[in-house]
Amino acid sequence: MKKSVNKEAESKKDIHTQKSIHEYDEMIERENNDINDAAAKRLLKQEQLTPIQIGRLEFLNLCEMTLGHKQLYSSEQYLQMQYKLERTEEVWGKFITLQRLLNYAVNALNNLQVREDLSLTGFQYIHLQMHLIKENLDDELINPDQIMIAIQDIRRTLQYINSYALFYDAMRSILENDRRLKEAYRITPKAREVLNAAKDYDEYIKENFTQDVRKKYKLFYIGEIPRVYTEHKARAGTIKKLKKYLLDSFVYTEPVDSLPTEATSIYINSHFPRD
Repeated sequence: MKKSVNKEAESKKDIHTQKSIHEYDEMIERENNDINDAAAKRLLKQEQLTPIQIGRLEFLNLCEMTLGHKQLYSSEQYLQMQYKLERTEEVWGKFITLQRLLNYAVNALNNLQVREDLSLTGFQYIHLQMHLIKENLDDELINPDQIMIAIQDIRRTLQYINSYALFYDAMRSILENDRRLKEAYRITPKAREVLNAAKDYDEYIKENFTQDVRKKYKLFYIGEIPRVYTEHKARAGTIKKLKKYLLDSFVYTEPVDSLPTEATSIYINSHFPRD
């Protein structure tokens, strides 16, 4: 018994050690890439800042918080950074344009998070329905129309995931390719769950149900349609076109009421070519 207890204790110790090593590696990686609260302190040591410098830190902060990490600067530091901008219309116009783009990014990610949660719930419902179908249980418990609605909602979510990935590529270009803006930020962890679940679902119905059964219960393939930009970056030409669209749409001279909102995500997904 004592030997078993010791073995269990050693196992827990190993897990704790592995976790500590992982956390340490992550900390070092973040420090090496300037992804910590020292970045704001370094900026504030400069006599004057540009809109791009502040925008980079803001977008990086948003990306980091999406991964569950702490905020990179305080509200007081943010105000101090603004005071270091040159007082000209050109500089402040560029700053306001970037703020509008960053606000769009915040809203897009918030909207995406809600859609992702709903889609993962939708997958749970579909898997329950597939279990009933596979086990030849009572057809009264199976609702093909509801299955189809869940699949359509998931497809829509994937389109928004795709749209944000392309937006990220364009935003990174607008911010002059800050090396700290990593590929990992293009797809959030929750979005990756939805993408993987969609792929697993398509493979599962192909292997486990005949075409007639799929048709009867409306177990349609989710398909590859929304996934193109989630698998690789867009070409330079596509990014250039989207960059122009974003800068023109969110320019500081446009009235606030005319700024694109959720429609931008739909536009991005439907108007830019598949690379």
